[in-house]
Amino acid sequence: MSRPKASLRAEQDDLRSRMRDRGRTHQEIAVEFARRYRYRPRAAHRHAFGWTLTQAADRINAYAAEHGLDPAGKAPMSEPKLSELENFPRSRVRRLMPQTLALLAGVYGTEVHALLDLDDHDHLSPSDRLLLASMGASLRAPSTPAPPQPALAGPLNPAPPAADRSPDRPAHTPALDPVTWPVQAAGPQESVEERLRHVRDQPRSVDLVTIALLRQRVEDLDARYDRTPPTELLPEAGQMLTLASFLRSQSPTMRLHRELLTAEAEAAILMGQLIWDASQRRDHHQAHTYLGRAAAAGRELRNPILEGFALLRSTIVALYGERDPQSALDLAGRCMTVTAGSSDALTGLATLHAAEAYAMQRSTTGCEELLGQAEHLLGSATTADEASYLYSPSHIPRIAGSCYLALGQPKKAEDLLTRAYSHSRNPAKADAIVLGNLALAHIRQRKPDEAAHAFHQALDVVTRTWGGGGITMAFTISRELRPWRHMPAVADACDRLLDVMASPAHTAS
Repeated sequence: MSRPKASLRAEQDDLRSRMRDRGRTHQEIAVEFARRYRYRPRAAHRHAFGWTLTQAADRINAYAAEHGLDPAGKAPMSEPKLSELENFPRSRVRRLMPQTLALLAGVYGTEVHALLDLDDHDHLSPSDRLLLASMGASLRAPSTPAPPQPALAGPLNPAPPAADRSPDRPAHTPALDPVTWPVQAAGPQESVEERLRHVRDQPRSVDLVTIALLRQRVEDLDARYDRTPPTELLPEAGQMLTLASFLRSQSPTMRLHRELLTAEAEAAILMGQLIWDASQRRDHHQAHTYLGRAAAAGRELRNPILEGFALLRSTIVALYGERDPQSALDLAGRCMTVTAGSSDALTGLATLHAAEAYAMQRSTTGCEELLGQAEHLLGSATTADEASYLYSPSHIPRIAGSCYLALGQPKKAEDLLTRAYSHSRNPAKADAIVLGNLALAHIRQRKPDEAAHAFHQALDVVTRTWGGGGITMAFTISRELRPWRHMPAVADACDRLLDVMASPAHTAS
């Protein structure tokens, strides 16, 4: 993790100390840091406390656990994720969600709207702006005295006395708590669950705020996908898809119909992904059914991003599940046609997968030509691209490494895959694929010790994420290592696979 230079840290420490000595509030210190050091609002609030990314992430995770937002204790906030949230919309983070903003506001002791500027608002989705507006309205004092109301669930903690306040604690009580923001967005005395239950019973009462809450639930599940076993997410994802479809059939206006169709398509894409992953990439039919449903919804909405994303996911199923390069080429071509001019990120990713399909057909020229096109497209993608969150710098070396492995060039594949591995403390499911391909590259160079080491690393990721692709890859590696099973390192790695698959965590899932 990069740190500011010592001289800059000293300068900021001195500024912070002087402003505190003069009685300036945390909010005023954050404003000055934003002005003087050109920090984004969320980074300015962190630096106003003098916290590093690691320190802030630890406090955010502790705060989430304290308020019951992280009951499983998975500590989902990491330094890279916090950095992306701070740099939105210039980062590749998918959405700066209202619930996340409420969590940060609670930790930093400020209001949600203090963490946003005009650039942030311009890049928020309409549904998120609606939620934030309703949150802001719920905080405004009425112009005339109102009769007392019962307290909302999850009351705000009172601010500690000034004499007891630590400089590492927020200077004042947050105006919005992450426990209560969904209640405030939904309305007094009504939780998100109650509101969703109500619209199940009274479907014609659905409104834009309820749809935004439903889409937020789908977004939350999608954000958890990369580091959560798919079987844990499937039940609620299925419920959200069913609810969106039911409400759409009952929606009284065309505007609500379109918003619900968007929510339905997003939930269908997630369901296709989860079903395929949970089946260890074997249930191609159901995955294609859900993804085809989402693509059709995208066409009806004339939304090339939504349709293109569904086609991209279908390409991946054809490529890695069915191992059908021609079908993958056809789907990737459709995705490229649909998204051309609308999203360089989606067009570039589809081009990458088309290159991999050519590699599976052993067409080196076609593969390398498309790799070059994809690199150009992805290099042109900006944060204004609605699908830019899908792309990360590791995509090109990861897919190119897979291509050269299929083309019979394992040394070139090894070099690319080594670059692609993130070495993150919180690995994603894709890391298991990278490490698995790296192990295969070592095997095909007849380097069993290096292959066993990469295999162990891949199993480390599998035991944390239980991604179907990683599990399938692990069995492929085990089969290809059979000629070296007499070697202790290889035998240990292959035996570990059996232990991993027999573990309670896997049998429970």
